[in-house]
Amino acid sequence: MNKPVLFKSFYIWLALYYIVVFLSLDMYLPALPTISRELGLTDDMAQYTITLWFLGSASFQLVLGPLSDYYGRKKVFILGVMVFVLSSLVIASSPSYNTILIARFFQGATVCSTMVAGSSTVHSIFSGRRAVQVLAVLSSITILAPSLGPLLGAYVVKYYSWQCIFFILAFCGSVGLFVHAVIMPDTKDENANLNIKLIFSAYADILMNKQFLLFVLANSLLISVFFMWIVESPFVIIKSLNLGELYFGYVQMPIFGAFILGGQITRYFSEKHDVSKIVCSGMLLSLLGGVFFMLFAWLEFNILFCVAAMTLMSVGVSMTCGPLNRYAILASDGPIGSKVALTSAATSLFGVVASFVVTMVNDMSFFNIAVPILVAVVLANIIFFVADVPDID
Repeated sequence: MNKPVLFKSFYIWLALYYIVVFLSLDMYLPALPTISRELGLTDDMAQYTITLWFLGSASFQLVLGPLSDYYGRKKVFILGVMVFVLSSLVIASSPSYNTILIARFFQGATVCSTMVAGSSTVHSIFSGRRAVQVLAVLSSITILAPSLGPLLGAYVVKYYSWQCIFFILAFCGSVGLFVHAVIMPDTKDENANLNIKLIFSAYADILMNKQFLLFVLANSLLISVFFMWIVESPFVIIKSLNLGELYFGYVQMPIFGAFILGGQITRYFSEKHDVSKIVCSGMLLSLLGGVFFMLFAWLEFNILFCVAAMTLMSVGVSMTCGPLNRYAILASDGPIGSKVALTSAATSLFGVVASFVVTMVNDMSFFNIAVPILVAVVLANIIFFVADVPDID
């Protein structure tokens, strides 16, 4: 296979590496109660290992955006993979809570290089409807991490130890390092520079664009729904309802499996139909799912009703992710790396806020998650429907 063909198909390998990176969050979730017990931590202290991951994922985008434009996205990406492997090994071999927190921060920080450099490359080599389709494929494949990660993590914790999770991640990261060193195209912005004033000016110009902000906010609010679920659901299902790690893993499969379905719906219908209509449908589905989840949690229905509502919401959110991301990029004329950095930073910051919210009001119930989830979905719908949606050919 020649290099041009490899470069055009690299996004499949990129999606597979996205899965590995996000497994460091999702595969880890069933281990939280075990880690809390073995290290003598409170539930909140164990949840802070997730919060530090989110903080790391929100930390370096604004720096890496200009660096990837100037030096090349491949170099930034490869450096991030190396940090991921090292931090995973540190977590697996350290008995210290403080060391684990620091390593979790840097492990989360690799999301910055993955999303900024990886997504910038996609936006650079694809355009129009093809870009929307590739982004939909990326999001649908990537969601295999929260779909299968909890179940895989549950088996590893049950039959081995929570440390084995991070040894597995280090191995997978090493494979990703080799593959992307070979097949990833090295793109950059020929007009980029590292003048601090010009970098801040570029960021300011992008942030002054109202439409860019609207699409980024709508997308970040919808994604924050799953951050809230990820942080709190292990304790509700495993500890409060006492259903066990494996049950928790099985519950995640329909929710995040539905995300794969939503991405494929967008990919299929965007070939012949108006992309904006697909996004509108996804928005309304997400709102319907949020209302049902709130209702079922309030009435304390069986957990399967709540899972069904989250599954419906997942389909809707997935249908919107790729298009909203592309809308944001098209809304501004700034450097691609800087625009992707801002969108990625916003998503991660909303993840941090979502994590803090559910941790601070932790009452071990689905209603605790349902209230902020419905608020986020309602706000996302309002923001999207007041934005000026561009045409995508």
